[in-house]
Amino acid sequence: MGKNMHRSTKIGWYFLLAVAVYLAMGYIMPLLPFDTGSANFGYIFGQLSIFIPVLVYVICTKGQAIRDIHFKKIKIENVLIVVIFSWLCMPVAGFLNVISMFFAENHVAATVGSLTDNPFIVNVLMIAVVPAILEEIAYRGITFYGLRKYGVVAAAVVSGVLFGLNHMNINQFLYAALLGIALALMDEASDSILASMIMHFVFNINTVLLIQMYKILPYLEKVTGQEIKGLEEQTTDTVTSLSDYPLKTKLILLAVYGVLAIVAVIINYNIYKWYAKRNGRLDHIKESFKNAMSGFRKTDDGRIISIPMLLGIFVCISLMLIELL
Repeated sequence: MGKNMHRSTKIGWYFLLAVAVYLAMGYIMPLLPFDTGSANFGYIFGQLSIFIPVLVYVICTKGQAIRDIHFKKIKIENVLIVVIFSWLCMPVAGFLNVISMFFAENHVAATVGSLTDNPFIVNVLMIAVVPAILEEIAYRGITFYGLRKYGVVAAAVVSGVLFGLNHMNINQFLYAALLGIALALMDEASDSILASMIMHFVFNINTVLLIQMYKILPYLEKVTGQEIKGLEEQTTDTVTSLSDYPLKTKLILLAVYGVLAIVAVIINYNIYKWYAKRNGRLDHIKESFKNAMSGFRKTDDGRIISIPMLLGIFVCISLMLIELL
């Protein structure tokens, strides 16, 4: 890429490429001479659509994109704090997930049933390990660290939104965007991308554990002598959508998740401050938030949001709206 090109423009072209590759994969998959309709291929092609833009961008920047990423070691006790912080993000993600399920399908739940035949280690690698590494390099490594020069908070917000949009559906966008911001801020408090990789792994391992839980249903049926409603029926009837639920049930579910989310946010706010202080970065974080809006203003290196980035955002939003029709 040209040396005179603004940093945000480079990231914008990278994001637009990621969107284009994702769409191209959707056309290529049906043309392949084998069955690509399974959830396994969906995960594989999804990660491939992230890997290709990352590879292209790293080559175009002659490796500078990777050198800009902070890969500092994290102490064991800090790893435990990151895991606790990650778990406490779950109620917030659950709350946003419930909101989206009022009008959109839960895409993760819709694919869980078709992954129960996989060995446990395969699901761990495919769902938790690979995405935790690859997606973090793509969106915290390249995008967040690439935009960090404009301002930490602005870079966290923009990279989080782009991360959410790249999921290409309303359901995942809502919680993925917010979690993306949290992932970037945890990186900043740790001064290492390893923090967000750990967080991402913790988020995704829950899906693996859910799959394992459904695997034991047949054994529970034998032990109890009672029929337990199966996974396929659950994901069809209740897990993927709330559109057919009575309004009272929806509001109760929303209220329960809302209370849990508020409590979790309060606890995590204090954990984050303590964690940043432990790492000697609390003053830096506070200063970053004081100057949060300045990151969206025009600088000598242009604005943090570029034309190619806006084009990619427009395509993603259009596809998500079409899905709702």
